Amino acid sequence: MEIKEAQADLKKRQKEIVKALNEAITQKQQVEARIRQLTEEATMLNGEARMLNRFSGNGDKTPKK
Repeated sequence: MEIKEAQADLKKRQKEIVKALNEAITQKQQVEARIRQLTEEATMLNGEARMLNRFSGNGDKTPKK
C-alpha cells in the first residue's frame, strides 16, 4: 500500500505544481500586456510633448531651468 500512497501523493503534488505554473504564466501574460499598454501610452505622450514643444518654440529640447 505504501507505493500506491506514494504514487497518489506524487500525482497530487504534480497537479499542484501544474496549477501553480499555470497561474504564474497567466500573471506573466498580464504583466506583459500591461507593459505593452504603458509603452503605447508613453509613446503617445512623447508625441504629444514633441508637438507642444514645437508650438512653444522649444523644438524637441527639454525646457530650460
